[in-house]
Amino acid sequence: MTILVTGAAGNIGRWVVASLQAMGHPFTAAAHRPAQARTVLGGDVDVRELDLHRPETFPAALEGVSSVFMVWPASLTHAARDMGPLVAYMAQRGGIEQVVYSSVEHADTNPRLPHAQVERLVKEAGLPYTFLRPGYFSQNHETF
Repeated sequence: MTILVTGAAGNIGRWVVASLQAMGHPFTAAAHRPAQARTVLGGDVDVRELDLHRPETFPAALEGVSSVFMVWPASLTHAARDMGPLVAYMAQRGGIEQVVYSSVEHADTNPRLPHAQVERLVKEAGLPYTFLRPGYFSQNHETF
């Protein structure tokens, strides 16, 4: 089972990548800017381009992948519009055994949260899922 880690060079993704590496678990990193991600993650990591606004990048990014760890890039402004095509592609493609989505606290009770919209997309697509709803990250202090 190969896991695709989206946003692999970001605050959450790079920790997921490091954990998968430490466990020896097969994974592929996905990033909007693969060259930049390789610099952050190291040259030994398989990094594939995944651009949410370019669906033509989806097939190569998901090649050989059975699970997806997904984050919504905070730099994007319309969760449903930005994540919808990828979620629809995964559902249509088939073969995805699990989507793990890094959501936020209260996404299950506040439908106005962008993360709630992404959760709804995943559910409606019929993909098997796990939603992680952290309330806070200590890494938030790193930018102060």
